[in-house]
Amino acid sequence: MDQAEALGHHARSGSSNSLPGLSVNRSGSGGGVPPEDEAAAAAAHASPSPKYSTQAQSQQPGCLRRCWWRLPSASGLVTVGFASLLLYLTVARKCNDGSWPQACAAMHLHSDVKWVTYRKSGPRDPTRCNEVLDVKRVALMFLSAEGLHHEDTWRDWFKDAGGLVPKERVKEHGCGDKQLKRLVRSCGIRPDASPLDRQFLFNVYMHPSSSFKGHPKSSVFYGKEIAHRITTSHGAPALMDAIRALLVAALAQPHNSQFVLLSESEVPLYPAAVVWRQLQGETKSRINACKGGHVDHDQWPEFMPKDTIMQHKDWRKSPAWFGLLRKHAELAVQDVTYLATMKENCKAGTMINKKWRICYLDEHYIPSLLAFHGLDDETDCRGGLVTANWTLPGAKHPLEYQPRQVKPALFKRLRADVYFGKRLDWGACKAEDAIKRGLGSFARADEVNSRSCRSKSRWSQRNLKYKCPLFARKFRNDTARAVHDALIDCEAGLKILDLGDGCS
Repeated sequence: MDQAEALGHHARSGSSNSLPGLSVNRSGSGGGVPPEDEAAAAAAHASPSPKYSTQAQSQQPGCLRRCWWRLPSASGLVTVGFASLLLYLTVARKCNDGSWPQACAAMHLHSDVKWVTYRKSGPRDPTRCNEVLDVKRVALMFLSAEGLHHEDTWRDWFKDAGGLVPKERVKEHGCGDKQLKRLVRSCGIRPDASPLDRQFLFNVYMHPSSSFKGHPKSSVFYGKEIAHRITTSHGAPALMDAIRALLVAALAQPHNSQFVLLSESEVPLYPAAVVWRQLQGETKSRINACKGGHVDHDQWPEFMPKDTIMQHKDWRKSPAWFGLLRKHAELAVQDVTYLATMKENCKAGTMINKKWRICYLDEHYIPSLLAFHGLDDETDCRGGLVTANWTLPGAKHPLEYQPRQVKPALFKRLRADVYFGKRLDWGACKAEDAIKRGLGSFARADEVNSRSCRSKSRWSQRNLKYKCPLFARKFRNDTARAVHDALIDCEAGLKILDLGDGCS
């Protein structure tokens, strides 16, 4: 019996020793007091001992002033309760906005995960607009060694999305004067807000190395680093722990419905509005958990005991950079047993039967976990979120682009997800139509009127299929200027960074 149960037991049994130093006067009716003791009893009632009779004390004038130390302080209880509530709200806010994931990591990294209650936003909170219009966000999670290579590109990418809201959500909210005034008030933006806080479509989370000191205040990514960081290296099992830490931070925000993992060398292939439109309209995760795909059986640990939870029939492989639906991200965070088994048997380099086996946890864990739960058909069977050039013979890593290679034509080829030397399939991804319809399906919250509110969204999910990548890699740090120049080139017609910059 623990302490709380013991206290409850004493209280229920009516023990006179349940509260030391106090006793209850039981000389009332039915007490059976002998006649010779009536005088003594009357005297006892008339002059009760302040040490033992609390009932008598409460009837004396001025007892509250003399005996305050014996009675619970109402003001003290209120103070303790208020302090506890304030502490809970502070921890919940820090946990939910991702700025203090240690506060909730312990809860989230167990199979019986319990999500922290999210505190509603204030009138100037950027998520207020999402609450009013019920607009979901895409969580962009960057796993990087240091900062991002292409910060200028990402800054302008988010800047172009500033104030955009889906037309259909505005129309459902209502086009009357009161509804539009509420819309403008809820989606108002502070003049000093950063490009990230001026848009309602994305949330950003970063996991840099433990030695990274953080972005300066002038950076668009200032304060976006999660506090719970894990020391990692290429191919190490700790990479999966870092990815899960990012997922924990992103899942704490209830508006996030899609979870995208990127590295520091990725760049976008479409405007922010189009990427959001495409991902929010997809019903499958952009990861390959399907049977018969690129499984790479040579990486299966043959020494795996047959009675373990990991089975060969569920063995899958997919690119490490993925896009997950929320329920799949929650599954990856809640799991404990499958990950522990994989960590024990999936090694970065092992010699088995005179063959060198290489098993990378970040490529196998999540797709195999989804297959184990029978969720194969809820993935795109491709893992086509990010494209790269793998044409180098025998290469263990994709080609790293050099500044001289970065031209607008390169991004057009990457949009088609083709490798150098192979036949182009230009009709697979209708980029121009997707961009035109995508940008036309949004309105700026501060410019909505009764006429634009009733305009229809002409977005079509058929323009960009699962085979069409939305991001590309690997662009080195020294290509940052070339990449930015190519994406803002109006004559090239990429329209990735030209929204509001004068490109027609």
